[in-house]
Amino acid sequence: MEKIPRKSFVIQSFKDWYFDIDQYPNVPPYLEIEGKSEEHLREGMKLLGLDNNRTSNKGERILIKEMGLDWYNMKF
Repeated sequence: MEKIPRKSFVIQSFKDWYFDIDQYPNVPPYLEIEGKSEEHLREGMKLLGLDNNRTSNKGERILIKEMGLDWYNMKF
């Protein structure tokens, strides 16, 4: 499988958040935030001014399928 284009930013010295910007073919770039808990994730979103944005806890393959695209036939 080809490597997915990704930009990663780790803020370990500031509360252990992990931020990844993922971009797949024919899918708008999206921000993935990893943290210790849902409350921790919401705190990270608020820090970035994203606390009122749409969120999902679904994996990227599910999101891509919901957009009508086929993960296994994507070319990176």
